[in-house]
Amino acid sequence: MKGDAVLWIGGARDKNSLEQAVQVAEAIGKGVVIDKCAIAWTAPDQIARTGSMAIVPPRQEQQPDHTNPGSTGSQLATAAILNRAGVPVAVTSPPGGYGSGGIGTGGLLGQDLNTLHIEPSFAIRGGFPRREALRTITLDAARILGVADRVGSLEVGKDADVLICSGPPLHYATFAETVMVNGKVVYRRADESYY
Repeated sequence: MKGDAVLWIGGARDKNSLEQAVQVAEAIGKGVVIDKCAIAWTAPDQIARTGSMAIVPPRQEQQPDHTNPGSTGSQLATAAILNRAGVPVAVTSPPGGYGSGGIGTGGLLGQDLNTLHIEPSFAIRGGFPRREALRTITLDAARILGVADRVGSLEVGKDADVLICSGPPLHYATFAETVMVNGKVVYRRADESYY
């Protein structure tokens, strides 16, 4: 994997697995990608210190341990807490549930690929800065995947993947008006008879 992190660690669902992910990052001296880290709100500074990045499903529900509710379980503010600590965050749909194990065609509203903007909206609801939330599905997601040199932002030398919207990109009533992939128009809403 190219990019900032060198190792992908999945399923940090409890304090022990999160601590192990941080220890791995410390041992190799390079940040790791911590996936599905619902518990990450309990250790944002440790994650940031290692240069690690996180994939957070904002809507994931994980019940806290009733003997230690202050540092277990999931919460809607996880993405915002990590962002304040300086951890690059990508958001995705929760694992399982809605017939989906992540992004696919069987998730929220039946089509996670068509409703990806809902996840940053939930992160905003949890306190993520509205002006930075789009980054969780664009530039930070590209960094986590190791492809930020090609996609994730509009810069000279990157692929010309452009989405022109009818309104704010994360608003529920916004439509894609024009879509360009690699500099070529692949969709125009005005040309679609459905709309």
